[in-house]
Formats: sequence, C-alpha cells, structure tokens
Amino acid sequence: DHRPVRWVTWREAIAYCDWLTGKLRERGDTPEPLRTLLREQRWRVTLPSETEWEKAARGPAPSRRILAWGDELPG
Repeated sequence: DHRPVRWVTWREAIAYCDWLTGKLRERGDTPEPLRTLLREQRWRVTLPSETEWEKAARGPAPSRRILAWGDELPG
C-alpha cells in the first residue's frame, strides 16, 4: 500500500528504525556505500530531526518559499 503509516508512536517508529538498521547490516545484498557506512562507520537509520524535516519540506536552496507548495496557502 502506498499510504502513510498512521497510529504509530514515536517509540514504535524508533524501534522500526533500529530493526531496519540491523537487517541492512546483516543482509548480503545491501548496496555500497550504504553497507560500509552501516557496518564500519556504525551509521544507523533514524527519523529526521525537526530541522531536517523542515529543510526537506521546503525544497532545495536558494528557494525562499515559506511552504513546500509556495508562499500561498492552498485554496
């Protein structure tokens, strides 16, 4: 299904991130360089911070838009 996940707590989402990190570390078909970053550099899958989320929602710089869809609220 291509719908967003609903009714998941923050702790459940973090538990999923930890589970996914472990699966990606142990799988033999995890692509490089992700495999090296997860195994050797000890990277992990996480939820974005509020700042990271906002930056992604706004789009690439040098955009000065207030909202991802533009400066005006949708009608």
